[in-house]
Amino acid sequence: MAKIVVIDDSPITRAMISDFLLMNGHQVAAEAENLAQTLAAYNAHRPDLVTLDLSMGREDGFTILRALLAADAKVKVLIVSANTQPEIYDQLIKEGATGFIVKRVLPAPLSRRELRREDHRPEIGMDSALSARTANARPAHNSRPGDQISAVRAPDAA
Repeated sequence: MAKIVVIDDSPITRAMISDFLLMNGHQVAAEAENLAQTLAAYNAHRPDLVTLDLSMGREDGFTILRALLAADAKVKVLIVSANTQPEIYDQLIKEGATGFIVKRVLPAPLSRRELRREDHRPEIGMDSALSARTANARPAHNSRPGDQISAVRAPDAA
């Protein structure tokens, strides 16, 4: 399968995307959270694909996309963003992005206290890219690569 570099300033989002890719048989060559790390990871691993968030702390996704294209005009960059504005999508494709996936925004997570209440065992809705490792829970069903994770059970109270 593909060798991929995951770029996002959120460690949780990087873990979610990486877990999803690994569960589907891909190799995550590296993760990066800013321009310097991105260029270092790209040059070190020459991945088949880069996933890139648009809204990041220091540099935005456009800046990183341009830098990647300057380093290698053949780089394949898949934008993973919650931004759904058609103008943004059109501009990204014009600038050289390979494609665009909408990142679903999840509701605020329950606190550990809510998860431990004996009378409350919630089913937590998950985006398809969220894995059991990220949620600190186990799958509610036996999943196989390619399956979408629809829910996980809360961890047993300790």
